[in-house]
Amino acid sequence: MKIFEFFVATSAISTNGGPYIPDHTLTYAIPDEAQELLEPILGPYDQDPMWYFDKLNYGRPPAPWAIACLDKEYAIAGHIASCRPEGSGILFTQYTNLPKPIPYDFIPKVGTITMLHKTGLEKATARSPLFEELWLGLKDRDLDRRWLIIADPLRDDWLTKVLPVDNNLWNSTRPQ
Repeated sequence: MKIFEFFVATSAISTNGGPYIPDHTLTYAIPDEAQELLEPILGPYDQDPMWYFDKLNYGRPPAPWAIACLDKEYAIAGHIASCRPEGSGILFTQYTNLPKPIPYDFIPKVGTITMLHKTGLEKATARSPLFEELWLGLKDRDLDRRWLIIADPLRDDWLTKVLPVDNNLWNSTRPQ
């Protein structure tokens, strides 16, 4: 696991050379080393590490306290959805662009996990070894800074337990 600090700025636009007006979207800046490590992860999904993070939450605030990038997409959406506590601020997205329109029976993959605040991740640690692992890397990190984790591959022994039941878990978390 590698951890980097990242930076977020609110962007602004200018029309016809006039004054800059905040457009209330976020722009992310990650260190060069993180970008180099993410290129082989995001490349197969046609994503560029320089711009990928600007798409999170459609570029809208708030910026997460931490972002974890997995080494590839995993079919663990049900696990994440069922293990994150209510109001934890833990979200996820896949690296692959979402289909448009999104089919009703669509089950996403997980490539990126965002944590809006530290307390939400702390509460989730008892529910999942994945959240526990992320917590170990982030528990001593400053609340006033933003963190990017490039995670190690998920353990095969854990995946063999989680993957066979994930689709059912995902479906159980969806509103009827």
